[in-house]
Amino acid sequence: MFNTIGVIGLGVMGSNIALNMASKGEQVAVYNYTRDLTDNLVGTTEGQLIHPYYKIQDFVHSLETPRKIFLMVTAGKPIDSVISALVPFLEAGDVIMDGGNSHYEDTERRYDELKSKG
Repeated sequence: MFNTIGVIGLGVMGSNIALNMASKGEQVAVYNYTRDLTDNLVGTTEGQLIHPYYKIQDFVHSLETPRKIFLMVTAGKPIDSVISALVPFLEAGDVIMDGGNSHYEDTERRYDELKSKG
């Protein structure tokens, strides 16, 4: 079975979004660039619908298509880094939602960079 939604960034906000979606019956894939936050979340969610991934490629491939990915990462360069890591594994129609409080000009720039990919 594929996960219905993914969350990248497991700080306070990302962890709670993942928990909330799982509590509503969603199969949630989670990924964080540091293993400790992933392990902390998974350690508190035994029996829930949260599935940890430690490689971004595995995370992306675990999601049903079109993929829906929440980025709960610090605004600015960290978002750009995560998007750059994701792009090689995404397909036309996949959706990335930036929850990192990015400046609107950064959002517009990212949109312009990604729209040709679908």
